[in-house]
Amino acid sequence: MGDREKEPLAPDKERHDDKEAIGSRSARILQLARATMSAYEESGPVSARQLHVAAASTPLVAFWLTVLLVVGLLSLGVLDSVVNSGVRWLGRDSFVVAALLAAALAFNAALVRREWRLAKTELQNRLKSVLDGLELASRGLGDTLGLGKFQADNHLPTNIASVTVARVLIDGSICYAPFNLLLEGDIVQLAFGDKAPAKAHYCNSDGVLNTRIPAILEKGQLLKPATFNIDASALQSESRSTRGQFYFKLLETPLVDTVHSILHSKRPDSVIYHQLYIITATLTTRVIWFILGASFIINVFRYAFNSSSKEKRAEEAISLLFNLPLYAVLPLLPLSLPFITLVARSFGNAQIICLHEALQASKEDFKDEENIDEFDAAPPPTKEVQTDYKAIWTAFVSQIMNRPSTPHHSQNHNAAGTPSHFNSGLLSRTTNLVESLASATVICAIDREGTVSMPFPTIDSLFFLQDGGAEDCTPALAPAAVNNTAMAINANILGEMNETPNGSLVASNVVGAGVTVGNGVPGAVVNGLVAGNQSTPTSTAAVAVTGFGNIAAAAAAEPVVLDLKEEGSATFGLRFEDKDWRDYMGSLKPLGLSLLLSTSCASPVSANGGAGIVSDGIGGDTVASAKQRRLKRVRTENHRKPNVFCIDGRVKPARQTCLCRVGREIGFQDSVVESFSSITAVHWYSPKIESLLTSGGSNGRSSDYHFEVPSSNSQIFLDTLTGDCQVFSDGNVELIVESCVDYWNGSDLELMTDAVEKKIFEFYQNAVYNDMQVIAYSYRPIPSSNTAQTLTTKTAAYVERNASFDLPKNNEEDEQLRSEMAGSVRWKNKSSRIASIIDSPLYADSLEPDAYLREVLRCQTFLGMAALCYEPKQDISNVIEDLKLAGIRFVYFSEAPERESKAYAERLGLEIDWNSCIILSSSDGSPGYLELHDMKAQLPRGVENIRGHIERVDDVPLRVSLFAESSPYSVLEMIKIFQENGEVVCCIGSSLNETNVESFATADISVAIDPFVALKTKRGENDPLAPLVLGAGVTTSPCALRFYFDTSVYSLTQLIREARTLVVNAQQGFSFHFGCQMSLSGIMLVSYIFLLPPILTGYQLLWLMWVIFPLQSIGFLFTPHDSAIMTMMPVKNNDHLKDRWRSARYYATRFAMPTIGSVAVFILSLWHFMGDQSDWKTVFGSFGTVSWMRLSDAELSALLYAQHILLVYFVLAIVTASSTFLSRTRTVWELPPWKNRSWMIVSVITIVLQLTFSAISLYTGPTSAVTLNALPWHIIFVICFGIVINIPIQEVVKRYDKQNWVKSQKLAQLQFNTKLGMHSPL
Repeated sequence: MGDREKEPLAPDKERHDDKEAIGSRSARILQLARATMSAYEESGPVSARQLHVAAASTPLVAFWLTVLLVVGLLSLGVLDSVVNSGVRWLGRDSFVVAALLAAALAFNAALVRREWRLAKTELQNRLKSVLDGLELASRGLGDTLGLGKFQADNHLPTNIASVTVARVLIDGSICYAPFNLLLEGDIVQLAFGDKAPAKAHYCNSDGVLNTRIPAILEKGQLLKPATFNIDASALQSESRSTRGQFYFKLLETPLVDTVHSILHSKRPDSVIYHQLYIITATLTTRVIWFILGASFIINVFRYAFNSSSKEKRAEEAISLLFNLPLYAVLPLLPLSLPFITLVARSFGNAQIICLHEALQASKEDFKDEENIDEFDAAPPPTKEVQTDYKAIWTAFVSQIMNRPSTPHHSQNHNAAGTPSHFNSGLLSRTTNLVESLASATVICAIDREGTVSMPFPTIDSLFFLQDGGAEDCTPALAPAAVNNTAMAINANILGEMNETPNGSLVASNVVGAGVTVGNGVPGAVVNGLVAGNQSTPTSTAAVAVTGFGNIAAAAAAEPVVLDLKEEGSATFGLRFEDKDWRDYMGSLKPLGLSLLLSTSCASPVSANGGAGIVSDGIGGDTVASAKQRRLKRVRTENHRKPNVFCIDGRVKPARQTCLCRVGREIGFQDSVVESFSSITAVHWYSPKIESLLTSGGSNGRSSDYHFEVPSSNSQIFLDTLTGDCQVFSDGNVELIVESCVDYWNGSDLELMTDAVEKKIFEFYQNAVYNDMQVIAYSYRPIPSSNTAQTLTTKTAAYVERNASFDLPKNNEEDEQLRSEMAGSVRWKNKSSRIASIIDSPLYADSLEPDAYLREVLRCQTFLGMAALCYEPKQDISNVIEDLKLAGIRFVYFSEAPERESKAYAERLGLEIDWNSCIILSSSDGSPGYLELHDMKAQLPRGVENIRGHIERVDDVPLRVSLFAESSPYSVLEMIKIFQENGEVVCCIGSSLNETNVESFATADISVAIDPFVALKTKRGENDPLAPLVLGAGVTTSPCALRFYFDTSVYSLTQLIREARTLVVNAQQGFSFHFGCQMSLSGIMLVSYIFLLPPILTGYQLLWLMWVIFPLQSIGFLFTPHDSAIMTMMPVKNNDHLKDRWRSARYYATRFAMPTIGSVAVFILSLWHFMGDQSDWKTVFGSFGTVSWMRLSDAELSALLYAQHILLVYFVLAIVTASSTFLSRTRTVWELPPWKNRSWMIVSVITIVLQLTFSAISLYTGPTSAVTLNALPWHIIFVICFGIVINIPIQEVVKRYDKQNWVKSQKLAQLQFNTKLGMHSPL
């Protein structure tokens, strides 16, 4: 896969030898996949995934400093117990603190190791759960995993790029199977245009390798005529012998490569990981050593020059020179950070998981916030959903304990044991779920069909030819039209139009339209259509000889294009955008009837009494009565016809789009088809196309995109009202036009001239350049002599259309007929299109059925064309704009060439001007840039040149939203390039596209989208979609999230908003926590400077570090959404915390008041509680009668009371300061903290806990006369003043930070919105 180095696959050696011993198909697949996983577990790199945030939270420096402090404390305690030094209060404190620190070290070590192990094995566990699901499914679906039920007669999208399924021979039948459920040795059936699911060798249908034509396909290679490397005649002979279906034997198991790709892909570490690592590294490598050194120097001075006793005791040396300096840096050691990060991440993941499920289950619409001006930049709309607190708690505990959570809506097992969505914790550790969503800077759409657009093309416009000489759009009445009846469609049929709400008919206002007028009076006979009370001509063959208008009128034919638009509020889900479209009813009615007859939604009655398009044994519809069809609901959504079988080539997806809604919008009722009896179907194709035979192999991405073997389908119907037979054809434009000798202009038949053909192909080429797919429609009447008797016993027929159709030359009469017909019908040497022999009743009955069908395809009448295109899903354009506002670039990877890619990108709402598209294929694959400004801009060509361009020229490739001629390898490389340059990539793609696996596994976070809605429903044992569900489970193994097809893309933006809120809240909480740690360390250092007695003991430090700080910090996680959160620019994953020293000064200033105030409160309190014995010398440097380590009960009681007064003040100060941390930019007046219910509850709990802790400590402390009954007013004043003045100081400093933040945001927006490069046009 790509240029990565693949390790040898363990199961490769013995595949062929042990194939029979392995057992059933499912067991063999599972054995090969599990063997690959076992090989990875044995030889997988230890550094497959870094230790996540927990590993960065406890550097080695912090570990060894804690160990030293534990040793010092134990030494002091042991010395007190053995020597009986008289400092028992200090000895007890030392033992307690040492035990707690040792427990914390053990807990952190276990937690770090656990998190590292879980992060390393999480993806493997997901794969194991998927394989276990396959094994479970095999019990209900059988050893073939239900593939035998997934056959070609399903209305399923099997010929679109985002669904990788192959036709495989199982138990003698051709079935569809996802790529990742195929097995080495399987026989797959490929037609021209199909991609190989794995490395495969050309073989016979029995699996014997074809040594005569040793064609080998690599994985993902397109099957083309050039693949066989033989001449055209030999290839045509080979194609005829196989009916265009070539058998290939797989030489490898795709699932093995899929598992290998998933396990060996690596994701970068998250932004939060890098930020926490830099902070902890800065604290442990610089700040800690500075404070430790300063504390040591101060205490050396105290030990040498300021001791109350001239005797230098050992315990005093240990305490002053060893323990106290370590106490100063103890608050900076991130001992509580691993647990805090685990709680914060687990809570965030639980919120995302529950919100994801709630959004998919909710039926509410997304709505904009209130009081937003429509002209202002506004955040994306959101959906009001209620997340169950019990579900969040369950998900939170599951994340903490690493238990697979079971979402309420997605983890449903059916009777076959097939889970609709595989789930194993959503890969929260591997993908850094909440962090990656919050930090996403690029969303890469690597699929189109079913992900960002509808799975099948939708109707865009109708094309037909109109008489250019008419002054108005209404077709004129022509007397000659009564006898010119080539369009011999019964007018009663065309008159059955849908009624409008007022009871009139939608076509009743068309003059002479050949329909029943609103009052029920039959209309006149016009437009070549015979009214219900008129008799049809006895010989339609005369039309072919005398039924043409003049050539001048044909030359004056003007093309008419009517645009259609999908609209949910319309009766049939679409509408004509042209208000005067009814003026063209004469041309629209034949087209509408053709569209209805070519679908199974309003099926005509077949000759054997059933309904439905005649079954060809491969793609036909089931038999049901026409009445039952009409009783079904009216289809208003874009839907599909039955699968069109590929004859000699893969057909365009537009051929499977059902256009019955267009016929109904024109005005037809379903009952119009009841008078038509389907006789047979003819599939005809033309493999002898020079461009197909000379096209390249695997290099041309452009030619691959447009590759198609021209084919068409014709349906022969018997009109039971008139007894005539008629042919309706649809398919490839070249084939249809080649078979037509005239066209219908809405009122008459005109000759198909070169000028008319030019106009047809101009529209066709323009449509193709605009990334549309075009279907042409034609019609012809055929004599009814012996047609029914000849064809009713036939099923489908297959006709190969060569460069010319030769009329039989059996006798002189045939030659005479040829001369007569050639004289009357246009003859073109380049195409040899002449009238068919069946137009003469003298010769039609003498033809064999096969020859008769070949003749039926000649001399048709061109009706028009339908242009279809992939329409983006609802709101996708608005989502892209909203993402841009949020600083997230939407990038689309297109398989199409540049021109077609830009056409679709314009529909998406992407920019398509200069510097907007980069071609990822190599220069030898297709032409270069088409736009002159792109050439001048010197955009790189080929993914292999992107890195060099970024390094030497400019970074325009990182700012482009469109990449053309993309392949799975080039998409993967671009994702890596984005990540190398600091982008956080969110990848969205089809859950059924096996080629997406490696991109899913490499992106920071991946979101799989089901390409059609059928996957949402529960699967049963007999459901043919069960294999697709299993295949999707494998493909989505590396994905953190999976969306249903009908889930709005706005769900992703709401998840990003939630993730951003959680991450911003967590960042504020961590900032507050680090600030409190620095403040506490500062208090210790200042107390040493002033030569104060122990301002805080060890257990009091641990109380603040492990209870108060984490509790108040975790409270930030519940802060509500900021309305501007989706207008902020995200931070890239490089150059982290470049202004870290400015941030250090910023936090030092914000916490200066709590630090200074705490020392002042302690000094005043100690002075007060010492009573008459207190003076400045006693407090500063000489506390204690003998030494501050040997205190009397009174002295110890005074110190303890002063410490707890300090603790209460400090807790009140940091709680007050925390109110200003609720928002980085908004003031407490803009965001009142008392309106934040969660913060209020946490703050009250923090204060109550601190008061309880102090009360218990004082109650169990030494007894003395010291009480709190009469604190002097100056101490109360200092406490109150320090708390009150803290808020204005915080806000002033925060205002300075806001200025810097706004400046950085504006700079980021400027860089995000510019596309200027070194050679960009002015």
